[in-house]
Amino acid sequence: MEATPIQAGGGAQQEDHAQWIAHLDGAVTEVVETMLRQRCTAVDGHPAARTTISAKIVFSGALEGHCIVHVSTAAAGRLTDALLGAEGDWDDQMIDDAVGELCNMIAGGWKSRLGPPASVCHLSVPAVSRTSTREKSQKSPATTRRFYAFDGAILEVALTLS
Repeated sequence: MEATPIQAGGGAQQEDHAQWIAHLDGAVTEVVETMLRQRCTAVDGHPAARTTISAKIVFSGALEGHCIVHVSTAAAGRLTDALLGAEGDWDDQMIDDAVGELCNMIAGGWKSRLGPPASVCHLSVPAVSRTSTREKSQKSPATTRRFYAFDGAILEVALTLS
């Protein structure tokens, strides 16, 4: 599983990398198991889907950076079904809202596990985008990518702190 060190800037309390990952794993597992009522496990890297929906939350204040959630369109449909508690033929806006809300819950859950002052940073509104072929993001020494399996689908979370 690809995991590179995260460094917190902006006066945030330094924690070791293993604890940052544990916080992220805990947040993702809690959100997926509580809100989506699905089992969730961290898995090794997974090839990028051809069509991806991504949601981004920006951290500002005592902690600077962002959290991005990437899912395939098929996984986004499953996630929307699970979040809304019913299977449906959802339009793009409803699916985008569900992916954005998932990102918001994961970012908020991760942030809430941090000690002050980082735990009081601000979160932006999720920005959602769709791509037909996922662009490779530049690797940064301050980015950690984790992959999670739920309901036969893969969820990628990229956490970058500056």
